[in-house]
Amino acid sequence: MTQIVLSCIPVKGGGGRTVALATMRAVTQSPTLSSRVMLVARRSMIAQLDEAARESVVAVSDHRIVAELQLRRLATASAATWVVNIFGPAPLLVTGKRTSTVCAYSHLFYPEVDISTELGRVRRFVMRSRNVLLLKTVGRSDLIFFETPLLRSRAQHRLGRHDSLRVLAPARDPRLEIELASAPTPADPPTFRVLLFSVHRPNKGWSILPDVTRELARRGVAVEFLLTTRDADDLVARAGDGVCRIRQIGPVRPASRTPLLLNADAILLISQVESFSNNYCEAWAAGLPLVVSDMDWSRSALDDAAIFVDPRSASSIADGVQAAMDPETRRRLRSEGARMLSKMPTPEERVLRLCDELRAADR
Repeated sequence: MTQIVLSCIPVKGGGGRTVALATMRAVTQSPTLSSRVMLVARRSMIAQLDEAARESVVAVSDHRIVAELQLRRLATASAATWVVNIFGPAPLLVTGKRTSTVCAYSHLFYPEVDISTELGRVRRFVMRSRNVLLLKTVGRSDLIFFETPLLRSRAQHRLGRHDSLRVLAPARDPRLEIELASAPTPADPPTFRVLLFSVHRPNKGWSILPDVTRELARRGVAVEFLLTTRDADDLVARAGDGVCRIRQIGPVRPASRTPLLLNADAILLISQVESFSNNYCEAWAAGLPLVVSDMDWSRSALDDAAIFVDPRSASSIADGVQAAMDPETRRRLRSEGARMLSKMPTPEERVLRLCDELRAADR
């Protein structure tokens, strides 16, 4: 039986933590998986699990470099044949072990998209240098998983590899779905609320939001954009405090998503590039319209379960937000979202599929 060290150490915040927590819960609650998988996670992440689950996860430091070194020692000493990172680049090379990664760095495979244009010269150089290193790190994995067939296809051209690239479909979030279904329906807010549920990064496209608020105000449409960050003061100031405004509500832990989603009217995702955003499942589970960038990565992942807009056009984004207010459009997207969710695996099914792929690679 193939034994696995499964690193749930996300290398970036936001969706990585959500995926890591869902994966740990799935493994600790499954007798089949818990006998085959050694879970490794940061102490701060383990603290967010139920008490019974915490005992089944090996804790490492919250400091990234120290955590990687501890992971390497644990993996080397284990009987596992595979060391897998569930969200990020391959772990440090471990003598005598095969490595695998579930790659969420979509921008590495879109060289035509420059997500560093809003940065200063020094930060732009650092980001581009880091991307070169990340691509090399991902490429040295024995097996690489991608969340969509499109991203795998792009990686084949970028990495020049074919036989070691796989698709591992993202998992739905049954825990969130149950919480949303059992929660009382809140009263309708006086202003239409659009949620941007992610960390503030250059590729998220948030710099256009003040222009969107002005366009909506010109049309006489009142909208409040909610940002899950505290570092976008410039956007708030540029938008002003009229009928359309931007409000920062701060970072949101995975356990606090339910009230946030229940009090939103739509989710906006205007990134330049994504692999498979958690926003998709969050919008579908909450029955919210999803307004998203009209790109090949979004079309391939979302089918008809979203409103597509040009992320570089304030007018197009405003059109999408207004479309999300239409009752018939909301009903259609709610139905499409439920259909898409029904086709997705649970976190347990996803890890089982991962184990099957690793076992097949050992033959």
